[in-house]
Amino acid sequence: MSVIRILSLVSLVIPVEPEPITLPLTSGRVPLSFDGQALNFELDSGSAMSFAFFGPLYEKAYGKGSCQRSRYGCYVCPSDNPCDDILSRERWEEEFSDGEIYEYVEHAVTLSVGNHTIEGFKVGLVVEYPTHYRRTPSAMLGFSIGNGIIPETFLEQLKRRRVIMTLSYSIHGDQQGLDLSGILTIGDTKTATAPYIALSKRAFAHGILAVPLGRLKLLDSLGNQVEKRRKRGKAKLAVVDTGAMSLFVSEGDFEYIIEMTWEEMRKDEAGLSIPKKGQLLCESTWVRMVRKEALPYLPTLGYKI
Repeated sequence: MSVIRILSLVSLVIPVEPEPITLPLTSGRVPLSFDGQALNFELDSGSAMSFAFFGPLYEKAYGKGSCQRSRYGCYVCPSDNPCDDILSRERWEEEFSDGEIYEYVEHAVTLSVGNHTIEGFKVGLVVEYPTHYRRTPSAMLGFSIGNGIIPETFLEQLKRRRVIMTLSYSIHGDQQGLDLSGILTIGDTKTATAPYIALSKRAFAHGILAVPLGRLKLLDSLGNQVEKRRKRGKAKLAVVDTGAMSLFVSEGDFEYIIEMTWEEMRKDEAGLSIPKKGQLLCESTWVRMVRKEALPYLPTLGYKI
């Protein structure tokens, strides 16, 4: 009897491994709840910083009712979790590749994620917004690697609280659609059966998720290579960024894409209405866009990773 009793007691203290957290991913956004307030966040694997909009200052910057119009929503400090000192707190700054700069402070909330409710979870609240913005500001959920600037990332907090066992996540995306939608799984310890690509150790050491990317190839609609003979180049590092809406290419590759498009248009005599190759691009102050007439003649981009 004593042996059975001892074995029973031992079985009681064996930790139960938590189940992975699954969240819907809709057009790149995932839902979370801060102090019972439903919010949405842009999933960003290119950044480790996470922050929500602080309602009073968001509406001060973008006008009355802007919180209701925002697809992300705004957080307002409740009476049982006040933040009267928010403007005097230490600030962190995040600058994105498009030049947008956000300043935010730290605030502890009760986080609801999946089936878990976690008290005292530290999050960022934006107190300073981009002054010259070209698009609607985005609340961010950073899933990249932390560094000395960030005390503890979102995933690291979940792991320390034993909500998840590993600093891992995966995205099962829908096959079709202009945006990234599907299911986000956090903390799954199972080995993926799908093919995988090793991250660059050199970039990983600097807190960047990147993979080696081979030279860009241009393909026609049938998948045949249409480019001329080019010099072979070394593989370069490409950042894996779920928060990016575009593929970034080098200046040389961009010019080569325009050249190939122009040649295809001339073969089809579609370039008669556009006398010069330089006129394929629309006039724009901050982004280079191709004119509508050239769209059917753009090549397919082929990458080796």
